[in-house]
Amino acid sequence: MRIGIDARTILNPAEEEAPGIGHYASQLIRHLFEIDKKNQYVLFFDRRVNDRDISQYKKAKVEIKYFPFHQYKKFLPGIYSEMLITASLKKEKLDVFHSPKHSIPSTYRNKNLITVHDLATFKHPKLFSRKRISQSKKALSATLKRCQKIIAVSESTKNDLNEIFKIPKRKIEVVYNGLDRIFFSPPREEEMRKVLNKYKVKGKYILFLGTLEPRRNIPRLLEAYASLKRKESLDYQLVLAGKEGWLASEFKQMVSDFDLRKEVIFTGYVPPKELNSLIRKAEIFVSPSIYEGFGMPVIEAMACGVPVITSNVSSLPEIAGEAALFVSPYDIGGLAGTIRRLLRDKKLQVELKEKGQKQARQFSWPKCAQETLKVYEGLKKSK
Repeated sequence: MRIGIDARTILNPAEEEAPGIGHYASQLIRHLFEIDKKNQYVLFFDRRVNDRDISQYKKAKVEIKYFPFHQYKKFLPGIYSEMLITASLKKEKLDVFHSPKHSIPSTYRNKNLITVHDLATFKHPKLFSRKRISQSKKALSATLKRCQKIIAVSESTKNDLNEIFKIPKRKIEVVYNGLDRIFFSPPREEEMRKVLNKYKVKGKYILFLGTLEPRRNIPRLLEAYASLKRKESLDYQLVLAGKEGWLASEFKQMVSDFDLRKEVIFTGYVPPKELNSLIRKAEIFVSPSIYEGFGMPVIEAMACGVPVITSNVSSLPEIAGEAALFVSPYDIGGLAGTIRRLLRDKKLQVELKEKGQKQARQFSWPKCAQETLKVYEGLKKSK
């Protein structure tokens, strides 16, 4: 079988969510190479990448190809850019073409599939900028109609595809994301101290990790934290780790209004190599999102042995199983009370740590690659 994969998000992410998709594509490809010695792979990049970056993907039974000049779409109508990409794909005589993001050329009719990671802009449009909504609708809506198969990263996402777009469930396969094994291994103590010093974290802290944007429910988390500081004299910092997204400046203003500038830390983007240290040293992890397609930070925290509080909506109960405490993302008092309860109950913390690590081990990249390969094989055999 000759399998093509769009690998452009790995080395030159351009969209807001592309770094996460790039990580997914990178891990999937690496583990497909490890488990599959039979099939031929064709990876598609564009000319923005350099030979040094590409070299890691040059292996037996792997071909590297380049899509046409990536800036054509700035000078030509979109259909011409798609026609050029289609010509590149047809030339390779692929049995299956996989786009890890929501993008299949409208003129490509051979067997293809996409991975759908998140439908937040469709489920909760008020939580996103008009530009983000427009980009999502343009990228996904048409692609869903013409792709032959869809990989959803959770049962929740599969159900959303069926509900919003009326996609038949038989067209959708659920393949969970994997989890990097590094999160099960603690870094050296010196390394962890260095990371905490970098972000000026002192003493005990509650951690949130993710892009700072409205769907992550930052305002209610700040309100819950502020109420605990007022009523309980809470002796914990709140660390908000992640790059700044839409309306992040308003969250900072809230912190100032609550007079919590010394207690709330905004780290900005945290490089992958520092995540293990930052997560592992937290007392508890809180993810009160209004919507997640998968919720990777939740299982990363579980793997690190950190007790988790998360929302009882979208994919989060599915991914967290029985290894977290659940709250309504709209209940500020309930969130504050659950944080208080977990911080006080050391026995519950130990119980959640044990359950969390067991839950996190269910997600692995070799398993993700094996199940994705089965989807390729099924698509090739289909009429």
